[in-house]
Amino acid sequence: MKQNNIAFIDFETTGLSKKCQLTQVAIVVLDGRTLEFSKNDVFSSKIWIEQDEEKCVELDVEPISEKVLKLTHNTREELLKAPKEEVVWEKMLQFLKRYNNAGQWGRPIMAGFNITNYDRPLFNLRAEKYGQWDPVHESNKVFHPREIIDLQKFMYLIVESFPTVNSMSMDSMRQLFGFPDTGMSHDARVDVIEGALLLQRMMRWLRKLSSKKKFEGVMASANVKDFM
Repeated sequence: MKQNNIAFIDFETTGLSKKCQLTQVAIVVLDGRTLEFSKNDVFSSKIWIEQDEEKCVELDVEPISEKVLKLTHNTREELLKAPKEEVVWEKMLQFLKRYNNAGQWGRPIMAGFNITNYDRPLFNLRAEKYGQWDPVHESNKVFHPREIIDLQKFMYLIVESFPTVNSMSMDSMRQLFGFPDTGMSHDARVDVIEGALLLQRMMRWLRKLSSKKKFEGVMASANVKDFM
């Protein structure tokens, strides 16, 4: 184990539907063995979107609103100057290739906060569009074909009994764990860096715990037959 690197990914979009347009993508790759990362392991880019509402209807894509622009710290001018999605996608693929340890089983493990329900489906739609989709196994050809780390689901197991936690949002995790207020939450670059730091801290804690506890054979006395 500990051979695959971990790619923490986040998309910002025009909305929550499958018709949304991507406005930003960011990735942080953690070393699978040390869990370290540096500025060189961060990829981030804003993405050009169609802003004309009539053309959005014609293309059957979701237009952007002023509310979303404000939430994600974007301006219409910045997005108009950004590279188009297919250009950013290719740059992202080239970035991720640096972290592939050979073959499909050596690909980076996809990680993120709520990626199971949000970022991964968006990624897979683009993977199919741009030719990185495996129809036989119904998975993309970019990340590890089996493993996935959804930090939101993992954090639920850690904090579900905390009386002060009443939300599983990333904003709640920021508050609980005392992240400095950058004023830039929902910027993809900030979100992946903070998410990667939290994942790093939790995985190091688990590694330290598992190195001191014996797990082998602990279920030998389980009364399985009592439930049959």
